[in-house]
Amino acid sequence: MLYGLVGYSRTSADIAVTENNGTGLPGGSFKISREIDFSGLVLGAGLEQDIGNGFSLKGEYRYTNYGAESFGAAVVNLAGNVLENDTFDLDSHSIRLTLAYKFARGGDAIEEVSYKDIPPAPTYSAPYK
Repeated sequence: MLYGLVGYSRTSADIAVTENNGTGLPGGSFKISREIDFSGLVLGAGLEQDIGNGFSLKGEYRYTNYGAESFGAAVVNLAGNVLENDTFDLDSHSIRLTLAYKFARGGDAIEEVSYKDIPPAPTYSAPYK
């Protein structure tokens, strides 16, 4: 079975920017860290093949575009220069191989019952004796 998928994904990343003024002296560098949340569209395609006895093998490719997110407000560095408000563009590509087992395979016969085959219930409208 060939299939496609469309979805939504959300992730967060800890991003750190470190600057060193090259002096090697204490206080000669600084680090700014932020946790940035990314969310985006997932697109993919896959192929599933039945291999018997309820097992199937599935191969799938997924691409996620999280878009660009800002690092935060501009910051002054050690030399007194302003670091711009950097943005990070995050994409993800993944390939998955899955072995699956299906518990209800649909091969078991299920007897269908029609309501017309059920006899009417007895009535108890007669007085008790």
